[in-house]
Parts: sequence; structure tokens; C-alpha cells
Amino acid sequence: MHIKSPIDPFFKKRIIIVRQTHSKKPWRLISLFIIFSVIVYFFSDRIQDITSEILTAQEEILKQSSQSTAELNPLESPPIQAVADNVKATEKTKEAAVIAETVENLLTKARAQIAKTQYTSPKGDNAYETYQTLFKVAPEQAEPILDAIVAWYFKEATQYLKSDQVIQPENGNAYNMYQQLREMAPQHQSTQILLKQIIDVLIQRAQSQMAKYYYTRPKDNNAANTYQHILKISPDNMEAQNGLKKIVDKYYRRAVRAQKQGRIQESLDFLERALQVAPDDPILNQLKTELGLTH
Repeated sequence: MHIKSPIDPFFKKRIIIVRQTHSKKPWRLISLFIIFSVIVYFFSDRIQDITSEILTAQEEILKQSSQSTAELNPLESPPIQAVADNVKATEKTKEAAVIAETVENLLTKARAQIAKTQYTSPKGDNAYETYQTLFKVAPEQAEPILDAIVAWYFKEATQYLKSDQVIQPENGNAYNMYQQLREMAPQHQSTQILLKQIIDVLIQRAQSQMAKYYYTRPKDNNAANTYQHILKISPDNMEAQNGLKKIVDKYYRRAVRAQKQGRIQESLDFLERALQVAPDDPILNQLKTELGLTH
């Protein structure tokens, strides 16, 4: 019902007409809910992304905070790996010091043995045995010790060669020195040089013996014996192999010539000398059989 305001000034000042209005609050709530639902429905993916970014940012802030705390207080929680590395480094330093001291002691010992010419004897107190021990610890530092030992043997062998003591006498000759070097340092340059020098001297000796017709005689001074010594030292030496073939051929020719001239015993003598050099030669053995039948 609608009531008009009084016209009379007296009543107009004293009477307040309250108008009836409808409440708008419930409708506002409903409108906000509908709008929120629409936003959630259409923008749910973006809302999730924003939420994820917020959480990631929070984790990064916490991580940086933890690192800063660790940096400010390094003594409170030292890294385990760093401690382990320090322990290993200390152990290696101690080990290196022990090795260095051992090497120095072995070098001193070897030098003293060399000064006393105790190169390979007596057993248990010689430079070569000390070198072997040193080589296991410090190979590079051991090499000068071996060089010194090899140099002494090479020098002695050279003196024997100058005195023509190549393979004789048995108790002191160049070949004995070579055998010692071959056992200690087979690949050493001096060992290889000495071998070549010995072979060269023996080849020259054999050639001289051949020129004098010392094929198999005398007993200790003949070409066959010299060539055989060379083949013991160097089995594939072609000059020594060819030298022995020449000796066999010369005796075979003499044996055949004597056989044709009816000098059977002389032929057998030549044949026996050839067989001393090549006992398994089939041609020589066949001729020996023929001569035996006619003798």
C-alpha cells in the first residue's frame, strides 16, 4: 500500500514514512556463484598452471634458503665426500714419501755395489739384484743402474774380442759376456751390438780358415767348427749355413774323384770328413754305402 507524504508542514516534519523494499543480498550471492562457476569451468587449466608456478616458486625459495644456511655455517655439516678426499690425499702423500725414500736407498745401494764391481755377484749382494728390486718400484730411475751394468760387460767383451778370445777359453771370452747380457738385458742396444761384433769376428775367422783349407782340421782351428759356433749363436745366419755347404761340397767332390781313380780308402776318408759336417745328408750316405760295397 502506498502512503503519500503529509502536506501540512507540522506533520511533514514529524512523520517519517518508511517504504517497504525487497532484500537484494541473496540474489547477489547467487550471481557471484554463477560467475565463479563459469570462470572455473572455462579457465581451469590456467588456474592449475598458476597454482603449479606458485608452488614451484615456493620450493625454489626454500632451496635457496637451505643453501644460504649451509654456506653461512659450513662447519656445522661438512660434506662427507670432501672429508674422504682429504683422507685419501693424506694417505697418498705418505705413500709417496715412503716410495721416494725406498728408491733413494736402493739407488745408493746399487751405486755402492757398482763401485765395488759387484755387478752380478755375490748372490744376494750385487747391483743387478738391486736393480731388479728398484725396477718394480721405479722403472725409469732403475734404467741408469742397468745401463751401468751393461756398459761394464760390454767393455769386458770388447777387450776379449781384441785379444781374439771370442769363444775360447771357456772361463773367459766375449761370448760368455754376451750370454750374461742376453740374460739381463736381451733388448738392450749394447747387447745387440755385441752379438753382431762377435758374429763378424767369427765370420772373418772362418773365411781365413777356408782360405787355408782348414775345413775340418785341425781340431780347434777349422772353418766347420767356427761356422757351427756361429749357428749356435745365430741359427738363421745364412753365411754360416752356406759355409758349411761349401765344405761338404768340397769333400764330396774329392771323394767322388778319388773313387773314380780307384783310391777307395782315400775316397772314404774324404766322405767321413763331409759326414762330420752333415751326418744326415742322403747323397753322402748313399756314396758311403757304394764305397763300402766296393771296398
